[in-house]
Amino acid sequence: MSGNRYKMSPLLDSGCTGSCIDTSFVKKHKINTKKFARPIPVYNADGTLNSGGAITEYVDLMLQIGQHIEILQFAVSNLGKTEMFIGHEWLKLHNPSIDWRTSTLKFDRCPVRCEPLGGWMNPESDDPVVDDDP
Repeated sequence: MSGNRYKMSPLLDSGCTGSCIDTSFVKKHKINTKKFARPIPVYNADGTLNSGGAITEYVDLMLQIGQHIEILQFAVSNLGKTEMFIGHEWLKLHNPSIDWRTSTLKFDRCPVRCEPLGGWMNPESDDPVVDDDP
């Protein structure tokens, strides 16, 4: 791992089962990947198979959102114009309070293993950062 940090604006996507990072972003930044034991088929929101094919690789990245830091596994997939999706499994685990009007979220219901708690954060001014050296 190179220890590089990337400021990103991931999409919170409750319709995406897992968290994903775009294939072209991973290639552009030469982030090391690991292989899944079996390919995972990918379906688009309309139920069709994703043109990028099955997911065969993943990356482990350190994700920092405000004061909240964790290591998260991201499947590598063709996401089109989006660099990263943070999916349903993450939203379910952390269950953040989201204020859609102000574009803020609060880590007020995280599991005990999440420390330190970051309070309210505004994604527009406190962009999430990922580090490829977790």
